Amino acid sequence: TTSLIRRSNIPVLVVGNDAKFGGIKRIVLAYDYHELDRDMVNTIKELCQMFDSHVYVLNVISKLESIPSSKQAIEGLNLEHLLEGVDHSFEYYVNEDV
Repeated sequence: TTSLIRRSNIPVLVVGNDAKFGGIKRIVLAYDYHELDRDMVNTIKELCQMFDSHVYVLNVISKLESIPSSKQAIEGLNLEHLLEGVDHSFEYYVNEDV
C-alpha cells in the first residue's frame, strides 16, 4: 500500500481492514480562487450526489477584511455555478502565515 501511495500521481484514499464504510458526508475543497480544475470539481460533484455529501469550499486568508481581486471574484462565481445542485458552503479561515 505504501509503495502505491508513493508512486501514485493521483490522490489515494487508504482504508484499514477493520474500517466500516459509512459514506462520505463532508468534503473539504481547499481553494485559493485561482484557476479551477473543472474535472476535479465534476468528480467532487459525483461523490456528493452518490453520498448526499456537503462540500466546504475552504479559503485561507491573511486578513478578514481582504478584498478579492476581480479575477478571484469571477473564479468564485464560476465555482458557485459548477457546484449548482450540490449542498455546499464557502468558508474562510484567517491565518497570517498564508
